[in-house]
Amino acid sequence: MRRRDLIGAMAACGLLAACGSEPGSSGAAGKGTNTLRYKMTVEVDTPHGIKSGYAIRELTRRRPSDSLGIGQDRGSTKLRGDAVVVRLPDNREVFALLTGVSGDVNYSTQIIYWSELWGKPEGASLELYPAIPRMDSLDSGNALPMLVRFAVQNDSRTVEQLRPEEFERVFGAGVKIRRISVSITADPVTNFLENHLEGLDINKNESLDGDFRPTTRPTLAQKLGYNDFTREQ
Repeated sequence: MRRRDLIGAMAACGLLAACGSEPGSSGAAGKGTNTLRYKMTVEVDTPHGIKSGYAIRELTRRRPSDSLGIGQDRGSTKLRGDAVVVRLPDNREVFALLTGVSGDVNYSTQIIYWSELWGKPEGASLELYPAIPRMDSLDSGNALPMLVRFAVQNDSRTVEQLRPEEFERVFGAGVKIRRISVSITADPVTNFLENHLEGLDINKNESLDGDFRPTTRPTLAQKLGYNDFTREQ
């Protein structure tokens, strides 16, 4: 694990321990654990109206022992949930990944802990776009998820990262990101991608480029993999 990812994970764990019970928490994960659920929603303007998608994710924090020493259990935070998929006209799709815009793998955990939502009740929300909040505690400081599409729908190697300002160039006039937001919820975790990833040729324990070989300049398809689209505890 990269050093910055380890630091981000440890920071998130520490924050959870300090804050106690989480909003949107059922408390049903077991002794010594707390759970929190949040919803990410992505809306896109198109000539055919607004198209949107959402995903509800769950964070489970296993608390550490009261007194910590060298080699003792420091607890953990796990994520369960999917990327957001927005289905556009002409059978095109956009994904808001579990990974951050700059590739930070802990993004989907950190975005709640370092946002203004922490400690607020169910229904509280925060806009991530077009008003992009600056969050210096995030690995990248940028609160946006990584947005991607597949140039060829059934070929995961054709994945391309998209910036919000690139949507019209890629998808045509009138197609623009309208809004990205997160909110606290108690609704069940969604699983919209369960039967979809196989059709995109995205497989467990593999990068999106199944022919990946070690390289000093990996492509986006070699950097991304199954866990950027879905994670299971």
